[in-house]
Amino acid sequence: MPPEQGWPVFVLSLADGVARRAPLLARLAEAGISCEVIPALDGRAGLPAEAEALIDRDAARRRMGRPMRDAEFACALSHLGIYRLIAERRLAGAVILEDDAVPLPGFAAFLAAGAHRRAPFLQFCYGSARVMRGTEREAIPGVVTYELALPAALTVAYSVSAPAAAALLRAATPVAATADWPCDTTRLGARIVVPKLVHRPTPSVVPSTIGGARRARDLGLPDPKMRLSRFVRRDYWRRWWRKRGSFWLPEEPGPA
Repeated sequence: MPPEQGWPVFVLSLADGVARRAPLLARLAEAGISCEVIPALDGRAGLPAEAEALIDRDAARRRMGRPMRDAEFACALSHLGIYRLIAERRLAGAVILEDDAVPLPGFAAFLAAGAHRRAPFLQFCYGSARVMRGTEREAIPGVVTYELALPAALTVAYSVSAPAAAALLRAATPVAATADWPCDTTRLGARIVVPKLVHRPTPSVVPSTIGGARRARDLGLPDPKMRLSRFVRRDYWRRWWRKRGSFWLPEEPGPA
């Protein structure tokens, strides 16, 4: 397959995260899914000088309503590195997994069917999700996708086409927001899978090492300040109409 046609699976993990990513790599291998581990930027002890040139701390403070932590900048920069890689390798897109992702039954079949290539941006794992009515599409037997009405949190597992990756890269240069997300992903044609095909451990059980300690939205809880500062002021009426034509999906139980 020519390089520009491939949608490789990238696993984002810190260099010293060998034990942490081992369960994910084992699950992928057992399912017959090949992957490439992409080193994540380590922000636990501060950011290197070259990373400081790629971020805007003042803009992040204004946008987020609080100072962003170095680990959050590092997480965002790590995802941006993959978007650049998609362009450099002339890929059609990629599947991106963070190293605490837990693939569920159906994930391998979904990828094997190429169902992820039908959407420019597709989340396999997400927090609370509001979806547009009438947008349900069967992807594979037992799994449907919905168009998102509002952006959904979590960068644990998603696929992104080359044009969508380029849009995310433009929106996040310089970095002034967390990895999820630098722009309104609904404008990219964002969709989610139902049921979720990837879960993540509860952060209190397996803390994030790529993104560091983060806020309640990692558990799927609303973050009104983030929504106000990042989207509502610019897109109030668009969001209002989308809310009118959408509904909240019921929360799915986590993995046993």
